[in-house]
Amino acid sequence: MEDILAKMNEEKRLRLINSALKEFGAHRFEKASTNIIVKDAEISKGLLYHYFVTKEALFDYLLVFTMKVMGQAITDQVDWEDGDLFGRMQRVLEIKLGILNEYPYMLDFGKTMYDAKSIEEIKKLAEKCIPDLYFQVYSHNINYALFKDKLDVKRAVKMLQLFLDGFSEQFLAKYKRDILSTNDLKEEMKELDRYLEMYKAAFYKGE
Repeated sequence: MEDILAKMNEEKRLRLINSALKEFGAHRFEKASTNIIVKDAEISKGLLYHYFVTKEALFDYLLVFTMKVMGQAITDQVDWEDGDLFGRMQRVLEIKLGILNEYPYMLDFGKTMYDAKSIEEIKKLAEKCIPDLYFQVYSHNINYALFKDKLDVKRAVKMLQLFLDGFSEQFLAKYKRDILSTNDLKEEMKELDRYLEMYKAAFYKGE
């Protein structure tokens, strides 16, 4: 589906998106003000309602936008010819942090998103917006020769997926309960990276 803001001036588009992410992230949906959004974005309210008839429509756009921008960045920036599964997952973490630097209020918006939707609803939306992406991360062009010879690789990869699902569930539960900063997220990613290094040592052949 075409981005409804695709024809808007790019600078203006980024201002609107970041302004909306900031406002929804700071005040949640009910208290978020479109007046503040248009003022911060330096656009008219008429222009905002030209694209989004209601505040709900803008919020729903941001839901899809956050999914797609993250998914597209992973699709474009992962080296799919490199079959190192653990190197790929570490690259995905780097890409996610890079997106949060480009859209500094996306993390705050995510809090509102997870307040408004259940984790299952978010997962379904992600699959709709970026179908099969995470299956591709785990399966496309993986170099199985890197794994230890007697290891059941399919079970090992499944174990890794289950761990990452559990880590994500734990993080999202904390995210819904507490206010997290970008630095908090970076610490969580560092902790995840430590676990990945442990799995890598357990599953891969020695150097």
